[in-house]
Amino acid sequence: MKTFRRSAILLVALAPHLHAQTEAGGNYHGWKSIRLENEFNRLEITPDLGGRIIQLEFNGAKLFWENPRLYGQSSPETGLDENGEWMNYGGEKIWPAPQGWDNDRQWGGPPDPVLDGGVYQSEIREGNIV
Repeated sequence: MKTFRRSAILLVALAPHLHAQTEAGGNYHGWKSIRLENEFNRLEITPDLGGRIIQLEFNGAKLFWENPRLYGQSSPETGLDENGEWMNYGGEKIWPAPQGWDNDRQWGGPPDPVLDGGVYQSEIREGNIV
């Protein structure tokens, strides 16, 4: 959860300084996306991949890892590929915590298919994402 909290704090800090930019059929590497940007920062959100932040850029430097082998692909209902493996698209994701395998109070995974790869709806109303 620490990573998510840092991202949420970052979004709150950036929100007043970003404007929403959408294009008809706009996408990010084959995924439908919402782009928030200003002259220094760009944030790409992919509703079809669990609503994840797939990329965050500061002054043109990409901060999140992406998996180019999965560009444009979407998760099946299980959230796993045909070999039963997790489909790690990259970006920033929401997962239950604490994750681990040390005791029964930790969540061992695999990632939840709804949280990690579920399809979410979004729209922009008067500059606000809902």
